[in-house]
Amino acid sequence: MKPELVAEMENKIQEHRKYFILVNSWHSSDHESYGMWKAYVSSPEGVCIKTSSERLNRALSVEADPNLQAKVIAVTYGERVKCEPEYLAHFVRKGKPYTFEQEVRAIIDLYPIYGLKSEKWESEQFKDLLLDKGLYVKTNIHELIEKVVVSPFAERWFVSFLRHYLKKCGLSEGLIEESELQQ
Repeated sequence: MKPELVAEMENKIQEHRKYFILVNSWHSSDHESYGMWKAYVSSPEGVCIKTSSERLNRALSVEADPNLQAKVIAVTYGERVKCEPEYLAHFVRKGKPYTFEQEVRAIIDLYPIYGLKSEKWESEQFKDLLLDKGLYVKTNIHELIEKVVVSPFAERWFVSFLRHYLKKCGLSEGLIEESELQQ
């Protein structure tokens, strides 16, 4: 096969592949960030889910398709990214003004499973769904959640509501933790 034909095919696969990458962003720090609460919680009634990279990987893999594996990668700010596999580099780079986020991303690549199997996946309707709303991936919340940190701006009624909601989900109210910014 001619090298230019191979290069053209590889480019088409990479263009097509972007529709199959699922990204879930997390803040990575040992401490809370006032800036993150202000930037990402639009009302006083907010929570922060504490987990670890290991728990996140397990939670996304346990109940999901056994072929799906999340890859947790730290975001690189401003510079060229080297990562394995190389095609994921585009999904883990961000501008330097966002360094305060200390972001880590869980990435799932659906392409090896679904990429070439069905016409459905090539339809504009499917691409619009992924680009607009994303795709639901089953997650084991019992595995994922280490603690649920309540917003430092939340009122007392919200903590009561949260206790009730966690019980309803089969989770212990002992998972609730007061914000460091309250202490």
